[in-house]
Amino acid sequence: MVTPQIISYVQAQLSQGVSEEKIAGDLSKVGWSSTDIAAIFEQLRASAALTAPPAPLPVQTVSGVFQKNSSAGGVSSSESGMSKTKYYVLAGIIGVVVFLIGGAIGYAYSQHLFAVPFFPKY
Repeated sequence: MVTPQIISYVQAQLSQGVSEEKIAGDLSKVGWSSTDIAAIFEQLRASAALTAPPAPLPVQTVSGVFQKNSSAGGVSSSESGMSKTKYYVLAGIIGVVVFLIGGAIGYAYSQHLFAVPFFPKY
């Protein structure tokens, strides 16, 4: 028969890092049956499942983004969200797009594709 004393003994052994196999072996050496030993561990698992707080949800972070630098009080370079290389690539792409739009407008103006000229002649 499983008693509160044996439950507290097994809990104490588990908290000290003793494996379940070792505890079960020790209990069987002193006369506990395998069904009683199984009932003890089952009762401990059931009570642990009821009292254990829910596991925290995993948080996925983008590497280098919004990671607080605990040693420095200010914003670290990784908190800006963009490395210098990414910044230069983005600036280059924006520059090329602006250049292409300007070229397209210039070409359309030179071919008289606009209904109203930009600079009317008076």
